[in-house]
Amino acid sequence: MAVIINLDEIPRRQIREIAEGVIRDWVGRRSDAENWNVWIYASFGVPTYCEVIVQGPSERREKCFFQDIEGLPAAIRDWLRLYPPR
Repeated sequence: MAVIINLDEIPRRQIREIAEGVIRDWVGRRSDAENWNVWIYASFGVPTYCEVIVQGPSERREKCFFQDIEGLPAAIRDWLRLYPPR
């Protein structure tokens, strides 16, 4: 399965790795034949803003988050849990 995750706008490596793990866990429940892309566009100045886009062959999810960087992986996980795998 091809999963391309673009998290370069998250400035802290540890937070990037946790966020990537959360996303791969959610996407990983899909068929091996599917291709997925994930983008994060972010500004961690004042105010903190982050847009997450998760796109697969038959669905697309996107959400804006306004919170500190440390809470971002948990917020992404909680958001993706609202959408069970198809």
